[in-house]
Amino acid sequence: MKRPSNTIKLNIGSGKKNEEGFINIDRNKPADIIYDLNKFPWPIKDSSISEVRMWHLLEHLDNPLQAMKEIWRICKPNAIVDVKVPWYKRKSVLWNPEHKHDFSPEWFKAFDPKTITSMLVYSCFNNTPKERFKIIEKRVTWLNVRVIERIPMLIKPVRVDLEIKLRVLK
Repeated sequence: MKRPSNTIKLNIGSGKKNEEGFINIDRNKPADIIYDLNKFPWPIKDSSISEVRMWHLLEHLDNPLQAMKEIWRICKPNAIVDVKVPWYKRKSVLWNPEHKHDFSPEWFKAFDPKTITSMLVYSCFNNTPKERFKIIEKRVTWLNVRVIERIPMLIKPVRVDLEIKLRVLK
C-alpha cells in the first residue's frame, strides 16, 4: 500500500488558471486562496511547502526581495522553487506597464551563499540574511516571434524568460 505523501505544492500567482496538484494562490478567482501577495506575511504556515511554482509573478510585486523571504519562510528545508520571470535584457518594464522589475541571473545569485555575487552583496552588511537558496538550474528561453495577422510589418514583442530552479537552504 502506498503511503500518503506529505508533499504540499504551492502555485503562487496562479492567475486565471489553477494548476492541478497545487494549492493556487492569487488575488483573483479561481485561485484556491484569494490573497494580495503584496501583503506580508502570506497566509501560509512556516516550513509547510515542499514545492513552489511562481511563473510570471515576481515582476508584478512591489517588493520581490520580501517575496523571496516569504517563500523561504513557508518552504520546508530542501523544497524546490521554480521561478519564471522576464529576462532583464528584454526590458519588459519599459513596454509592459504592469511590470515593476526585470531580473538577471545575478539577482538570484545573491541568495546563493556559494556565489561571488552573494559574497559581494552581503560583505557590506553586518547581517547576512538567513533566507538562502541554492541555484540548481537556470536558463534563458526565447519564444518565437509572432507576426500580427494580415500586417506582416508589425511584430509582437519576443518574450524572453529567465527560468530559475532553486533549492531552499535551512
